[in-house]
Amino acid sequence: MHFIRAHQDRINPDEGKPVNSLVFLDDGAYLASCGGDGYAAAWNVATQECLRRVSGTYEQSRIARISDEQLFISGRVNIWKWKEERSHLAVGARHVHMAWFDISTDGTKLVSTDSGLVRCFDLPTCRKSSGWQGIRNGASYQITGDGKISPSMTWLAVSTQVPQGSQQRQTRGRRHHDSSIFVYQFNNAQLKFRLNSPFSHRNDALLAWSPDESMLAAAYGPMLRIFDTESRTEVFSTKLSRSHIKEMAFTPDGQ
Repeated sequence: MHFIRAHQDRINPDEGKPVNSLVFLDDGAYLASCGGDGYAAAWNVATQECLRRVSGTYEQSRIARISDEQLFISGRVNIWKWKEERSHLAVGARHVHMAWFDISTDGTKLVSTDSGLVRCFDLPTCRKSSGWQGIRNGASYQITGDGKISPSMTWLAVSTQVPQGSQQRQTRGRRHHDSSIFVYQFNNAQLKFRLNSPFSHRNDALLAWSPDESMLAAAYGPMLRIFDTESRTEVFSTKLSRSHIKEMAFTPDGQ
């Protein structure tokens, strides 16, 4: 496991504004960014030149890869064909706020987890997938954070929290909350198992699957936890920094 804190070669896409998400394209030759300045941008990594920009994003917009030619951006601009300087608002997502979303490895499905509801859309139309049952808040939990489709498109992991109430914890005067990751069968949205993480700080959780799906990483603010999905137990935990983790991913070899 490696933690990279800084690099001498720096592209500063949104100077003075936070960068919400990044994605590499064409085997690392290009980098797409989305930040708090109202723009998404595509960059040449070698020359650090900005090749394209598109407006219409908002402060919490995020960007994800559909293919090396197409990107999905949450906000008013949904589909961006960045090599052609073309973008359009996908009809099915026109009124859907997507602070949290993920795209399947084959680029055909998009899952959003917002406002206590998990929805699935077909790409590139962004129309709701027919026959896919939505996932909603339960009586004993709330959908509060990330949702991630596994690389094989077999599983869907969703971050949840126990609401404030009788199960709320206190340690040394600080409030803590039980958290669970619900893992569903992706094709029918049926719950298969849970990964429990007690006493996590009350922060939205980021999730990441390992390439072979044997591990699932969860970041709660500055805390990183890694679960073994076969034994369904936590195998690693650490506090990385005082700052909240905004993005994370496994390397292609899963190491």
